[in-house]
Amino acid sequence: MHGFCKPSDAQRTHHLHMVPYGNSLWRARLGFRDALRADSRLAADYAQLKFRLADQYRYDREAYTDAKTEFVQRILEGLP
Repeated sequence: MHGFCKPSDAQRTHHLHMVPYGNSLWRARLGFRDALRADSRLAADYAQLKFRLADQYRYDREAYTDAKTEFVQRILEGLP
């Protein structure tokens, strides 16, 4: 896996992840996306969580990401 942040790791306006086609991380990320697309209530819950965390961790990108982990894991565990 490779990551790319612009303009720098310290100040991110763009964040891109690249993973090999078909590997487990690729399947998990697309599975999560598809779960959100298939369930509007789930998507709304995730959006609400992201807004709350963005406010709470406005200056701490890593804490924001870590705080989403439980929600994401719960969805991934329910995927086939």
